[in-house]
Amino acid sequence: MKIIHCADLHLDSNMTSNLSREQAKQRKAELLATFERMIAYAKDNSVKAVIIAGDLYDKKNISANARNVFLSAINNNPDITFYYLRGNHDAESLFIDCDTIPDNIKMFNDSWTSYKIEAPEDNSVITINGVELTADNSNVIYNSLVLDSNNYNIVTLHAQDPMSSPKGKSAVLSLLELKNPAIDYLALRHILSYQLVQLASRGRYSYPGCLERRVFDACGYHSLVLINI
Repeated sequence: MKIIHCADLHLDSNMTSNLSREQAKQRKAELLATFERMIAYAKDNSVKAVIIAGDLYDKKNISANARNVFLSAINNNPDITFYYLRGNHDAESLFIDCDTIPDNIKMFNDSWTSYKIEAPEDNSVITINGVELTADNSNVIYNSLVLDSNNYNIVTLHAQDPMSSPKGKSAVLSLLELKNPAIDYLALRHILSYQLVQLASRGRYSYPGCLERRVFDACGYHSLVLINI
């Protein structure tokens, strides 16, 4: 089974810091086109799930175009399930005008939420677990995470480890506390270039980086992580 892990897409970013108005408009369109290429890649390669580990958007109020591009990706690909964990930049009004939320998007809240995927090839179970961090729960999430070691367990958090030079409002987590022997893959965000590091004897944690660089100092490899279970 194939699962994509992406983060820090920052769609609808103003892009006006070093660009003219017309250049910024073109750059915003390019970022949306890159997102659409990721969805096309998922469809063409039989990807079953896409994990968005936060900061899909760059601000709370988003344009109708940026909103519709994402909703169209969901509605036009019912065979792909989207697991969306909101970050500190993300829009609160994403589904405000929707009569119903599509069945193939799964959300998280401020307590651990777990979704199960059954793999028919070998009757194995994959779980995708996540929690939105707040000032109230950031110190207690570690003890409340319960995983079955017989499953393949993915955990996603909109956070970064303290060794990666935290900036702004980014939540900081304790990797030591997350060396849960039942975590197979820890999906993180904020570091804008790809990293894959051993978490414990069984699991690894990863920053996918953004799909493409948005600022001049975002060096390194940019893409997405394809998890092949």
